This record gives sequence, C-alpha cells and structure tokens, in this order.
Amino acid sequence: MRSCSTAEDTPGEWTSHRDIFKDATLQIMDGTYNPIRTVVFKDMFPVGISGIQFSSVVVDTEPVIATATFSYTSYTIT
Repeated sequence: MRSCSTAEDTPGEWTSHRDIFKDATLQIMDGTYNPIRTVVFKDMFPVGISGIQFSSVVVDTEPVIATATFSYTSYTIT
C-alpha cells in the first residue's frame, strides 16, 4: 500500500504512474478453509479506505475492521 501512495508521501519510490498498479490475488475458501476459487485482479490500485475506530472501553479483544476500495482493469476467476 505504501508504494501505491502519492509522490509527496513516498518521494522517489516510483518513476511512472504504471509503477503504482499491482496485480492482486483473492482466494475464496470453503468452510474448512480450503481454497475453492481464485480471483486474479490486474493493475489494481487503492482508491479509498474507511476510518478505523479505536476504543479503550472495550475489555474483550475485538478485531479492527476497515473497508478498502480498489480499482482494477480486469480479473480472471479460476
């Protein structure tokens, strides 16, 4: 994610806009955590992320949840 941020945030880490697009793989699992489908996204780029809520009041361990939005040029499902 850091290498996909703006030039002001990471100066000198990329030289052209094509350097910030990356391929990504999503594996869809069944109920026993075995992969049943694989989705490969081409030229993926992050376009948004939700806020993250922190609380010092919660006593149980809870996962931190955020939503990320991406753009991509194409995908294949296998």
